[in-house]
Amino acid sequence: MQATFRMNIKPIGNETDRQNGVERSGLFDVKKGTDADEELEILAIVIDNYENDNFSIGMADLI
Repeated sequence: MQATFRMNIKPIGNETDRQNGVERSGLFDVKKGTDADEELEILAIVIDNYENDNFSIGMADLI
């Protein structure tokens, strides 16, 4: 019987949620192609989306 893997990913709505996600993502030492690898990839996408929405960096002044 195959064990069921349950992802524990929640939306990031504030800085505390983001920090918790960043800390959690650093705990993974996973093999490619596993359920944990898939969870890590999704977690990274959620964190990236939050950071892009809330910590935008303006265009560089090239002069």
